[in-house]
Amino acid sequence: MKFKIEHITTYKYSKNVFLEPHTIRLHPKNNCNQKILNFYMSLDPKEDGKSVCLDAGENNTVIAWFSNTHAKLKIETNFQVETLRSDPFDYIITDDSFSKLPVKYPDDLTGLLNPYIKTNQNEIVTNLAKEILEKSKNDTLGFLINLADHIYRNFPQIIREEGEPWDSDTTIKEKKGSCRDLANLFIDVSRSVGLASRFVSGYAYSPEEHIEDQLHEWVEVYIIGGGWRSYDPSLGLAASDQHISLVSGATHNLVSPVSGNFRGNDVETKLEYKIQISKQ
Repeated sequence: MKFKIEHITTYKYSKNVFLEPHTIRLHPKNNCNQKILNFYMSLDPKEDGKSVCLDAGENNTVIAWFSNTHAKLKIETNFQVETLRSDPFDYIITDDSFSKLPVKYPDDLTGLLNPYIKTNQNEIVTNLAKEILEKSKNDTLGFLINLADHIYRNFPQIIREEGEPWDSDTTIKEKKGSCRDLANLFIDVSRSVGLASRFVSGYAYSPEEHIEDQLHEWVEVYIIGGGWRSYDPSLGLAASDQHISLVSGATHNLVSPVSGNFRGNDVETKLEYKIQISKQ
């Protein structure tokens, strides 16, 4: 599928502030899942300089720096992308021991995957994992799709524009959550059974859900024989060619679309955004 995405992010300040260097992660990935056809980004105020690089997670990243003081920072991106993976299950597991849970990755992968395996489990998370394990009969792939479906059916997605993800206990108690809350819950549960999992930030084209176009978060799980594979607990499915990824990381902070500070006293800030996703 081909998509055109226009994204404008504007930070407004009640007084002029000095902008510290900002890290911008709004450039889509270019890999076996998707191909960038074109990309444009502009900043207002115009940056004094910028560095385009790969971060530690090999995400396309722009670090921009500024001079003088300003009352706003506007970041505009416009790009076209072709998604390539129509079948999220186009692989085979190449290690029989990975077919049943809990799993243990081979030693040569453990070092690379350790940041994505580190657990944050407790009794509430463990109990949910046990429930999904029983339903899935310890089958690895069955567990993942059943977990995504369970979260989708039992934890309605809400819009919560600001703040860190809720911890899994809070999401379970509230019985609802934003996409980042549901992704965090999915990650905690999947890591509790040994599965390497990470956050993904990007866009999901889902007109049937009647959700306003916005940034979205979901999860990737490392499967031996399949590599990193996407699961979206907000939609209850294994994600394929209707998801466009920007950045992935072991923690939510590492997939923040924009990171940076400013210098100024008694300043109030306001965040505005406009996103339009069009299927071509």
